[in-house]
Amino acid sequence: MLLDTSTLKYQWTQSAAIPEESTFTESFTNASEITKTEGENGWYLWILAKDYAGNTVIDGSNVFNLDNNHLSITESLSYSNAYFVASN
Repeated sequence: MLLDTSTLKYQWTQSAAIPEESTFTESFTNASEITKTEGENGWYLWILAKDYAGNTVIDGSNVFNLDNNHLSITESLSYSNAYFVASN
């Protein structure tokens, strides 16, 4: 059976329970990158696909433990009246 790539959809959930087909709203193309930039802790990625015969498959990942708290560090050094002396 051939995959109908126009039917590819995905969703992220925080549950290991298989979601209903009607809850899939995000489409994607085969071999594309799917990212999740918001949310914390455990998330599951679910994929829905159909073949040309109309068979539906819903499959999910293991849990992704996300930490989307982006740490930003700004360092500023300021020296005034500083000098260095080198000697032997």
